[in-house]
Amino acid sequence: MTRLADALRAEALALEAMARSRREQADELDAAAVPRDEGIYITVDEAARRFEVSRRTVFEWVRDGLPSIKRGRVRRIPVTEARAWLAARQP
Repeated sequence: MTRLADALRAEALALEAMARSRREQADELDAAAVPRDEGIYITVDEAARRFEVSRRTVFEWVRDGLPSIKRGRVRRIPVTEARAWLAARQP
């Protein structure tokens, strides 16, 4: 019985390793197919955290031309466009 149990454990470990490998391959294909930030809008607070600046700085950027939309009282910033805008401002 012990040999059979050991063989089954070894087979289970091999299957887990294969499944992990397949999940990693699928994740890589997903990442390559769709840009993560494409079409994603974030709030001013999220932008401040993401770009490691204060909320005030984000509002100053908006005043200076950072792409954004306002829905009611909430301002949303498109991540892809914000990255491009910030990259264009770099010297």
